[in-house]
Amino acid sequence: MISGLGVVLILSAGVGMGVFRARELWARPRQIRALIQALSALETQILYGEMFLADGFRDCVNGCGEDAVKKMFLYLSERLTGDRRCRISEAVTAMQRRMKSDVSFGQAEWNVLIFLGEQLGRTDCNETEKQLRLAVEQLKRIEDTAITDAKRKGKMSIYIGVCGALMMILMCI
Repeated sequence: MISGLGVVLILSAGVGMGVFRARELWARPRQIRALIQALSALETQILYGEMFLADGFRDCVNGCGEDAVKKMFLYLSERLTGDRRCRISEAVTAMQRRMKSDVSFGQAEWNVLIFLGEQLGRTDCNETEKQLRLAVEQLKRIEDTAITDAKRKGKMSIYIGVCGALMMILMCI
């Protein structure tokens, strides 16, 4: 009875670890999608709302489903509102350092955001629109590869969790 319970506990722990890792892998495409939606909303607000970037960062996350992406844009808004001398590129770099552990972004997403931070606020609305659209296109390509990776690696994580648990059970027998 006790050994049967131990087998069940080890197997459930292995499956749980695999599912936890798969959920982490699936968080990246969701967060990229939320980032794309927020940047599209920012583009609309800048072009048609004629507002400052700090206000645009705050308002573009209304309706955003991902809390991590919301926190990123709210941090940018607070940073730009609190320190008027802060450049957008500095705020994006500070956001990356502070939020890196909160989001599941890879280096490619951060590179797009850093490049966008260097370009925003330097030119007129037409150039800003072009830069935001370019960033959205790049993020869509990154999202496609992230979805493919999540499908492949997510299943593999679950399988490895199950196989690891079975191996542990065999070693105990």
